[in-house]
Amino acid sequence: MARFIEQYTTGEDVNDRDRIFELYKHYKDLYTTGDINHIYMTETYINPISSALRQFDNNSYSSNHYKSFAWDGLRKWDANNFLGMDPLADIYDTYRTLVIENSTICD
Repeated sequence: MARFIEQYTTGEDVNDRDRIFELYKHYKDLYTTGDINHIYMTETYINPISSALRQFDNNSYSSNHYKSFAWDGLRKWDANNFLGMDPLADIYDTYRTLVIENSTICD
């Protein structure tokens, strides 16, 4: 299983059997549907995108405020809630609105 997962993600602890098994099930199912690239993006790009947005907006809010933008387009691809975003979805919606309403970048 660890070898299979290594095709799609790196840095996973092979001794964390629960995580390895969950990733295996997740990637195995997506492998047949062709949606694997979106899962890779959710696990690889959310934090760098939110960091870049935060810098662009002069660090006006916490990184979670900008993560709401980075995460929004990929939300449906985290069906197994690997990123733990489900309980935060409503909060992130309010973060996004707050940033949009108070940003002076695009005035």
